Amino acid sequence: MTEIYIIRHAEAEGNLYRRMHGQYDSLLTPRGYMQLEDLARRFEDVHIDAVYSSDLFRTRETARAVYERKGLPLILEPRLRELAFGVWEDLPFGDVLARAGESWRLFEFDPWHWSVEGGETFGAVCGRVTEAIADIAAQNDGKSVAVFTHGCAIRILLCEILGVTAPDRLGEVPYVFNTGVTRLRCDGDGIAIAYSGDASHLSATSSVRGGAPRQELPRWVNDTNMRFARETDGGAAVYGALLGTARVGELELDEERGAQNGEGWITRCSLVEQLRGCGLGVQLIGQAVSRYRALGRQKLMLSPADEKSAGFFSHQGFSPSLSSPQSVFERAIDGEEFRLLRL
Repeated sequence: MTEIYIIRHAEAEGNLYRRMHGQYDSLLTPRGYMQLEDLARRFEDVHIDAVYSSDLFRTRETARAVYERKGLPLILEPRLRELAFGVWEDLPFGDVLARAGESWRLFEFDPWHWSVEGGETFGAVCGRVTEAIADIAAQNDGKSVAVFTHGCAIRILLCEILGVTAPDRLGEVPYVFNTGVTRLRCDGDGIAIAYSGDASHLSATSSVRGGAPRQELPRWVNDTNMRFARETDGGAAVYGALLGTARVGELELDEERGAQNGEGWITRCSLVEQLRGCGLGVQLIGQAVSRYRALGRQKLMLSPADEKSAGFFSHQGFSPSLSSPQSVFERAIDGEEFRLLRL
């Protein structure tokens, strides 16, 4: 018998920024790195013989909590990748809901009939993920293995193991939070689930359900997924942040400034007063990351307007720039640069 611990990656940009990140290669968030410490403690006294991971950054980085601590090599397995979202990749949730609401509802409630241009079907993902797990189990008979993968991939795997193939049974498949652990026992008779989606190792501060209290949302807000409309063609790029039809914020990017140094400058990032402190402002950072990463920049740069905004940006991984005046903050958005800063 092979014991396999299936582990979802720590909190990543797509989770925080509310964007469609399937095979888009996103980074972990500051809270994600806190979750890694909790995960490492959980596995401290658990015997593991081998560690496998999807080849995407967020899973490889999460796997460090186990393989580095135990002195094991990391085995990359592309079949463990997340579902590919095709033309939806890196779109804000708000954009998908506004443009393809019916398709989104299929994805949520009847995924076996969902498809999107350039993306994968649930059946295709089920085939490659279950094949990978079967191969890992066969190669590690009698051993204990940790496997790092993604939310949809785990959901699809659990559907297959539980025999859930109809919308009215989706409720039987538990939601797996970031770093949630599912323990499988694999032998000649098939796969048995010992437990699924256990995230009891997360502390109050690292859990998405914990952390600092947030201001209550105004009653008029019935959807927290922003979309962004570019409002200028030349000069600085100005994006209006929209909740439904309401313009609730503004993001201004000076796309020329610092380009030769790999910098992406944010010159304005604001929300309407009623939404400050509600946890929504981070989606504007996500839009800046998306735009500048597409332009090949390595880091975001900005000058906080005051001490309060400096605190917000610090919480999102920004720190005072070592190569600029003290009033300038920066944050790496390139995977290799980001990884170097974490070492």
